[in-house]
Amino acid sequence: MQDENNKQLFKNYVKSNYQIDLLHLPDPEIAYEKMATKLNRPKTTKLIHLYHKNKWFFYTAAVFIVLVATTWFINTQNTPGNQIIPSQQPPITIQLHNGKEININENDNAIQVGRQKVAKHNSINNQLSYIGNKAGATTEYNTIKIPYGKKYKLVLADSTIVHLNSGASLKFPVAFNGRNRKVVLTGEAFFEVTKDSTKPFIVESNKIAVEVLGTKFNMSDYSSDTTSEVVLVEGAVKMQEKESVKDQILHPGEKGTFNQNSKTLQKEKVDTELYTSWIYGKLIFRNKSFDEIFKSLERKFNVEFVIENKPLEKSEFNATFDKDVSLEKMLFYFEKAYDIQYTVKNNKIIIK
Repeated sequence: MQDENNKQLFKNYVKSNYQIDLLHLPDPEIAYEKMATKLNRPKTTKLIHLYHKNKWFFYTAAVFIVLVATTWFINTQNTPGNQIIPSQQPPITIQLHNGKEININENDNAIQVGRQKVAKHNSINNQLSYIGNKAGATTEYNTIKIPYGKKYKLVLADSTIVHLNSGASLKFPVAFNGRNRKVVLTGEAFFEVTKDSTKPFIVESNKIAVEVLGTKFNMSDYSSDTTSEVVLVEGAVKMQEKESVKDQILHPGEKGTFNQNSKTLQKEKVDTELYTSWIYGKLIFRNKSFDEIFKSLERKFNVEFVIENKPLEKSEFNATFDKDVSLEKMLFYFEKAYDIQYTVKNNKIIIK
């Protein structure tokens, strides 16, 4: 532990593997000093052993003091000048085949076109389920749009479940009448595709297309990103670049990436939880650039970041945030773990 390289490795480990809990915020310097003190502590005498009999009392008292002090510090940081007030969230909308756009409200229990009910709405599960009772010669498409700050679950007419992330939209048929089941995605979504060997399920985006029969996978292709990603959890998929015949087969635990600049397809083994945790409200970042992280936070919280510290944009960070952790606490983590400073001005978060 005396070696400087070991000391730095330990600090990096604390930052990389720490799962956020603001009442136990890690300081690598303090953590290192505590461990070094314990390792270098001389052998205790019998007199010291008397202390060990009451160690839990002292531990409890120390934890209590830390909790009170940390809570006080967090509360004092929420000054009016540094308060983050998210923009008002627009509603989730459905654009019908005739161009009419309707809002999905919490009190609605169904989507109707004329007198016909085409979908059921469950506000408790935050879910819209299409009935699929409109089979016919022509295929009618609807488009659902999810604003920043919200997520939503859509059940298609074939019972395929689509988890849509913030800022995503999906164009889909009211009923699957043709030889395949084709939808068009912008943004990020996790698909649980119902098996149907007679009708392949195809997801198209601006840059790629993915074809499956029945599987579970995550797909991300925001218009602002230069890469498109597909992460396979179950089954098998064919990932293809739309402008060429290049394709690749993905197996469970693999991520396929298309780079728009180099026009290349690549695949690698990954931990799928890193790419699907958003479904459950959790955010996990591993070796992600500062720019990528704050794009995710902008979508999740419907806020705007301005990064004045340009060298910081491409620096890579690690962080894990559990469900329901506020944006203020996330920023507090980055400030304390990585010494990143920020201010709030005109409801914009400015990273200095």
